[in-house]
Amino acid sequence: MRRLFVLIVLLILAGCSSSYPGMTASEEPTILVYSQLDATLSSYSEQLKLGQTWELERAYTGMILLPEDQILFYGYGLDTAGIYNLRTGELLAEVETPEGTVGGYSDAYGFYLANSQTNTVTIYDFTFNEIKQIQTGRYPMSITSQDAMLYVVNYQDDHLTLIDQVQWETHDEFSIPRASQGVKIHNDSIYIGGHGSGSEVNTKVIQLDKETGEVVTTIEAPIMPISFITHKDELYTLSHGSNQLYRLDEQSVTDEMEVASNPFAMGASQEFIYLAGYDDDTLYKINEMEVVDSIPTGDGPLQLLLWEGSK
Repeated sequence: MRRLFVLIVLLILAGCSSSYPGMTASEEPTILVYSQLDATLSSYSEQLKLGQTWELERAYTGMILLPEDQILFYGYGLDTAGIYNLRTGELLAEVETPEGTVGGYSDAYGFYLANSQTNTVTIYDFTFNEIKQIQTGRYPMSITSQDAMLYVVNYQDDHLTLIDQVQWETHDEFSIPRASQGVKIHNDSIYIGGHGSGSEVNTKVIQLDKETGEVVTTIEAPIMPISFITHKDELYTLSHGSNQLYRLDEQSVTDEMEVASNPFAMGASQEFIYLAGYDDDTLYKINEMEVVDSIPTGDGPLQLLLWEGSK
């Protein structure tokens, strides 16, 4: 197994450490919002009370949660990804990554970084060693997994890459439209969104059979549905081109609401949906398709995660 060079950060060495105020984990999920334009990570309670804000030293473009209260930040133009402990704020390690990282994901098998320049997904274990690098289609970005299978949306290509998580090899490819973005598995179907290609703006969510890749149906959800969550066993998609949140069943939209300005980021707890508007710098709390609270964020909130502290 080829190992990735890992820079273990020795915090006792002056000039080699970086730390931020520790964040407090509670019995309820903590909402973490990364704002791209001012490079800040802010924490909020479910009651939308601001906790800590980290003023990050580098311009990251994404983040993923890891076990043991760890968070990883990556950036398109950066050659390393930084791993921090949320409770202490300490930098734990940096892993070398080629420039071009555009997507990240983690599950029980490890964590994954998608690279748009090498057209690969690199798999890591939770001790930050590289397991394998797998070739995908052009510009891999959105990733999800289920039943020991990794699903990778290739933004500039016409197929979804399926990777066997036991053998760590390509298992299959399913046809999807170019400029697809966002992927979610729900009730044994794969749901794909996207921006659209060229002058053709995408307005549809595509439902694929998880076993065959055949198109089951398409659902109108204009404009540019790019993000998915499940909440209370129902599927939702966020269309940032029209500022719309849609609730879906297997055939159609069952409810919708206009919220935020240019929203990209979305997540859900057991009780509420949270989303952030990139242009209005606001975090919204939603219950039964109604905004029940909101709070200002940093400048340009790009990503949102829900952190449940380890026991």
